[in-house]
Order: sequence, then C-alpha cells, then structure tokens
Amino acid sequence: MLLSNLTKLVGGTYSGDDVEISDINTLENKIKFLKNKRKELEKILDVHKYSVVEDIEKIYKELGYTVYKKILNCEYFKKIIENFEKPIS
Repeated sequence: MLLSNLTKLVGGTYSGDDVEISDINTLENKIKFLKNKRKELEKILDVHKYSVVEDIEKIYKELGYTVYKKILNCEYFKKIIENFEKPIS
C-alpha cells in the first residue's frame, strides 16, 4: 500500500518525517484485519440472503397457479417515463 494512501486513510498529510515505520505497520495490520473481518461478515450475510421473487413464485406454484416470470429491464421503464413526460404536440 502506498504511504500516501495510508496517510489519507488516517486523515493526515505526509511530509516524510511525520509518519514512523511502526505507525505504518500498525495501520497495514489493521487494514488487513478489517479486510479479513469484512470477508467473514459477508460470508455470514450470504447465508441469510433470499430472493423474494423466488419465494413468491414457489408459493404460487404450491397453490397450483402457473407462474410466468419475465426479468424486467429498468431501461424499458425509464423509456416509458421519458415518453410520458414529453409534452403532446
């Protein structure tokens, strides 16, 4: 990691003599620890993710309905809104 990036991280400025090597090593170790902790927490969150659409689809199928699902494209709705907002000439 660049020293300038480390100093930005702690909100300081680098003048050469201001930052000691031990401080830099401490910050690097803290950054490594936090990155690893973040990965661990993301793995835990992945276990608890679920899809609402899939749950709704499953329930309707259990009730005997035929489910037609199409993936919606946001650009399609954006175009509709843009056309709706245009004045009628």
